[in-house]
Amino acid sequence: MQKQNILFSSLLLLILIWTSPAMAGNGYIGYTTGPAEVSDNVVFQDPYGPYLFGGYQTEYPLAFEYGIVAVGEKLGANELVFGGSNFTVLGSLPLGPVSIFARAGMVRWIIVVNDEEIDDGTTPTYGGGLDFHLGEHWGLRLEWQRYTKVGTTTETDIDHSRLGVKYSF
Repeated sequence: MQKQNILFSSLLLLILIWTSPAMAGNGYIGYTTGPAEVSDNVVFQDPYGPYLFGGYQTEYPLAFEYGIVAVGEKLGANELVFGGSNFTVLGSLPLGPVSIFARAGMVRWIIVVNDEEIDDGTTPTYGGGLDFHLGEHWGLRLEWQRYTKVGTTTETDIDHSRLGVKYSF
C-alpha cells in the first residue's frame, strides 16, 4: 500500500510541476535510465532502472528537482527492487551548450522483495552530471547519483549512472 501511495504522490507532484503557470519558461521534465551498482560491487542483473524527474530552474544557476527511481534485480525465483522518490537541489555551471551540475538532497526509499516491502527509510543522496542543450527546449542528460545508507540493518550505498532526455518549458 505504501508503494502505491509513494507512486501516486510522485506522479501527482510531477503533473503539478508540468501544469503550473508559475513554471512557465523555467520548468523541465525528463527521463533517464542506466545501470546501478551496490557499494559492495554487486551489479544488479537487470540494471537499467528508470528515473523520471521534473524541476524548476531559477534565474540563478540553481534548480529544485523531484524525481522517482526504481532499480530491480532478479535472483532466481525472487525479485528485489529498490525504489524511491527524491528531492534535490542542483547547482550548475553553464558552459555554452553544456552545463555541469552537482546535486544534493534526500531520498525516501523502499526495498521490495517479491512484491512485499521489507525495508524503508529516508537518507541523503548526492551526485552530478552534464546537461547538453540541443535547442530551446530539448537536451540530453548524463549523470551519476549515489543513494547513501540504504537499508536499516545493513546500510549500503547504491550508485546509479544514467543517460536520458530533458524537456524545458
